Amino acid sequence: MFCGFSGRFGEVAWSVQLLSYEGVLAHERGDYKAARDKHRQALALADKLPPGHDGAATVRNNLANTMMALGDGEEAVRLMREAIAIREKTAGAQHPDTATNRGGLAHFLSAIGRHPEAVAEFDRAIAILENSLGPDHPALATALMNSCGSLQALDRTNEALARAQRALAIFEKRLGRC
Repeated sequence: MFCGFSGRFGEVAWSVQLLSYEGVLAHERGDYKAARDKHRQALALADKLPPGHDGAATVRNNLANTMMALGDGEEAVRLMREAIAIREKTAGAQHPDTATNRGGLAHFLSAIGRHPEAVAEFDRAIAILENSLGPDHPALATALMNSCGSLQALDRTNEALARAQRALAIFEKRLGRC
């Protein structure tokens, strides 16, 4: 989850990781308010780490998931945009982790009915994954499938079907036909 635990900021980084993990566990058991509180504590510490520390992106991603579960989609979107900005600085704009964050943002945008923005983010994630992992990677297939709902909500059913078929072909190539 986090790296670079040595040096002056090592103790802070460990605290961030532990608080964030407590937040993830609270989220998993459905205690979203406790999760939010733990993630906010982790975020306050993460922001004390050196600028662009990857942990700050991870904590924002985790808090965004919890805020979405609490019904605050706009806050989830804001946090994911911040996570993406950090991830682009730490890993690069074309890194698969950045694509994963973009896919999360797209999911949140779709969930709050902002389908045109969601499709644009899904498309960015798909392009990053295809360029960085190749045209037959399962992560690409997952991103293709995830984009189908927003396309369908925009009455772009043919595009959704084409993406679903492409995703199926990738999975079958990797896993074999069921």
